[in-house]
Amino acid sequence: MKRIICIFSVLLLCLFGIGCDRSKDPMTDKEEKVPKNDKEIVSSCRVPKIISDTSWLNYDEDCTEAISFNSELDFSYFCSCGEPVGDYDLYDRYAYIEEEGIIRLSGEDMPDEDVELIYYDECYLALSFRDTGIRIFVDEDLVFKDIAPMENMDVYADEGWMYTCILGYGDDKLKIAPYGYDGDARGEFEEYITDIAVTDDVKFCNTETVVENGNAETNTEELSQEDYEYIGEFFTGAFIHLNVDGIIDNVNFYGKTEVWN
Repeated sequence: MKRIICIFSVLLLCLFGIGCDRSKDPMTDKEEKVPKNDKEIVSSCRVPKIISDTSWLNYDEDCTEAISFNSELDFSYFCSCGEPVGDYDLYDRYAYIEEEGIIRLSGEDMPDEDVELIYYDECYLALSFRDTGIRIFVDEDLVFKDIAPMENMDVYADEGWMYTCILGYGDDKLKIAPYGYDGDARGEFEEYITDIAVTDDVKFCNTETVVENGNAETNTEELSQEDYEYIGEFFTGAFIHLNVDGIIDNVNFYGKTEVWN
């Protein structure tokens, strides 16, 4: 009797095991393909966290623009007055394609539009749009709380300028990092370090301001070809200008010295 009960129990366990193992085909013993769930899809399509967590503005004399990419893949792009920018009110979703550096916008009855992510850090978000080309947005907090790395940061950004740290120059590209870059803490900046192409006729200048007992004197000189090898070593902090295609066409290194006697 005990033997019959044991055999019966084993049969039940076998049947139960086969019935619960849904990841394998009992005939071929191959794993089934299980689709990603919604959370996995959202996670793989999100923009970097600093972008989704920040309020981004592009200064404009007529109407300041605000753009948003949130963590739930919602997208919006409006003037601060409430009017949409272009036809972007017809787009309400996005997907970030990291390997291509593309943010793909979508909306009902609208063809998808790809926006190129040129550069971002805790201060700047540089995007290249299909019709309007480059647009540089700044962190809203930096504009209105007067803690920007420079005065009139929002105005410069609207004109295509960003204030950054240059780490190197080669192969017709500049290696860009945030303006507060610290080589001893490179890991903290790794996410933001980006190579951006330069134009064939890119112009490099160096501006030095010397303040002596409160009197300021500023001189600007164009770098010679011999100076180029020191870009990223002696020449680091710089205003870079992006043309309409998102390519650097002007670089102005800047330094300031104060002397008090």
